[in-house]
Amino acid sequence: MKKCMMKKKPKMKKTIPSIVAIAAAVGAMSASPAMASSNRSSASESYISAKVLYAITGMYATDVGTGTETSPTLENTFGASLALGSVVRDFRFESELALRGDQDQRDARNNAIALFSFMVNGYYDLKFRNAVVVPYAGLGLGVVGISPEQGNAVMRPAFQLMLGVTIPLSASFDIDIGGKFLKPASFVSGADRISINEGEVLAGIRFRF
Repeated sequence: MKKCMMKKKPKMKKTIPSIVAIAAAVGAMSASPAMASSNRSSASESYISAKVLYAITGMYATDVGTGTETSPTLENTFGASLALGSVVRDFRFESELALRGDQDQRDARNNAIALFSFMVNGYYDLKFRNAVVVPYAGLGLGVVGISPEQGNAVMRPAFQLMLGVTIPLSASFDIDIGGKFLKPASFVSGADRISINEGEVLAGIRFRF
């Protein structure tokens, strides 16, 4: 009887550490997703952005019947944009509304256009350790309203490309300096098909909360 009991004790000593090891492993696996989720949530925040812009617009009119192309010269103008967005690690996503002033044709003072846009933008922030500035690139999709002084206003789908840098000022405020290329889809006005390209220089501030 004693010999039988002596043979079973070593098995019990091996079993207890095994159970403890398995429990620890299961606990670690269970804790991992929670920790990852906590890290993900801490890396997510919201922001509001306000910018002023300087717009340089090119307009091309192609006669639908003859194919003749003209390029009216538009005066440059200022504008402003307001955006509400979220940061998720190295990515930013935002909704942006931008308004621009009237742009007169230099050879026809009574024929101006004005653009406004509503876009959904996505950015990638290229972050480096201890960097003073953070470069970024972005793509936006949405609609542009084109309001000519003579004729009916039209709404056209559009895309835009953005490049720039972010300069952190504090835990909550950043300076944003960049450039944008905006391209609405062409449209027909009278006998002409109108195509518009716009380049913009922007500067503003971003508040994170």
